[in-house]
Amino acid sequence: MTPDGVLDVALIAVFAAVALIATVVVSHARLSDIRSKRDALLRSRGRSALMAVFSGECEAAEMSVLAELPTRLLVDLFHELNRNIRTGDLPSFRVIANDLGVVRWAVCLAGSRRWRRRLRGVQLLALLDEHRDLRLELLSDPHPRIRSTTATWTVEGANGAELDAVVRLLSDDDALTRFAATDALIRLGLRSVPAIVQQLAAGDRRGLMAALDVAEWINDSRFVVPALSLCRHHDPVIRSRAHGVLGSVGGTQAFEHLEAGLADDDERVRAAAAIALGRLRHWPSATRVASSLDDPSWEVRLAAGGALHNMGSPGLLVLRRAARSDAPLAADVAAQMLSRGRLLDERRGAA
Repeated sequence: MTPDGVLDVALIAVFAAVALIATVVVSHARLSDIRSKRDALLRSRGRSALMAVFSGECEAAEMSVLAELPTRLLVDLFHELNRNIRTGDLPSFRVIANDLGVVRWAVCLAGSRRWRRRLRGVQLLALLDEHRDLRLELLSDPHPRIRSTTATWTVEGANGAELDAVVRLLSDDDALTRFAATDALIRLGLRSVPAIVQQLAAGDRRGLMAALDVAEWINDSRFVVPALSLCRHHDPVIRSRAHGVLGSVGGTQAFEHLEAGLADDDERVRAAAAIALGRLRHWPSATRVASSLDDPSWEVRLAAGGALHNMGSPGLLVLRRAARSDAPLAADVAAQMLSRGRLLDERRGAA
């Protein structure tokens, strides 16, 4: 074959390949469009049928429509319907999902190798609160979205092992997972206290900070002992958060340590101690807090002024004395606190 013939054959092959690729692309787009229109029609019919079933207007026709829908569309419809589900309607919602095989499909998705499919399955199981036996394993899933979703799910009837697993997530590398675990433990309330106390006794830095945040929110007396110990921690951030926990719980021991915290080497700890005393409205500490009005740190002075303002009449008396003192730093912050107090009183009177 001559060189020109070879070139012609090559050009024909190239054009044929281009035509084939174009045909495949157009056909795929056409098929995708057809599938989208079909899915939209099926989704509309399924949504109407599911609402009819759920509202108690169930007939054989509606159930047959739902039974013929692809499972992936049923899963989508159940996710959509979740926005309108009330807690009291969940049992009937769960029965319908079991009858249609949605729960079985969600379990299969939760065991998938692909994290997006696992997430979809876990979200549906959490929505239906089905197969709680899978939660402990899912809390250690390799993907953070799975761990965070499962942590939120554990709010519904968590057992001891699940609580311990959620507490361990307070040290997770992923910020969203740590937030989900913190939120779940706060919502669990007193049920999570023993696990949090253990974390405060033997957690790493990240876990300790998150556990102290949870403890401050829950506000239980069982946190006093570990918080007192952490007030002597070498890390000033840990010390400051431990003072915050004492400020939420209170008690004689807490007052003593908070007053001692006003003399800490770190300004964050001194500020936290002042804020905690103000939060507790512990007016016998007003004189000690007043000494912080002259602190070199603006944050500490501001915290001390706010604390005295919160202590009521004894604190206001100390602020008035400080405003007339010769110490410029103390006089400045005291005057600001008194001015803010007058402004708030005027607004309350106007309201």
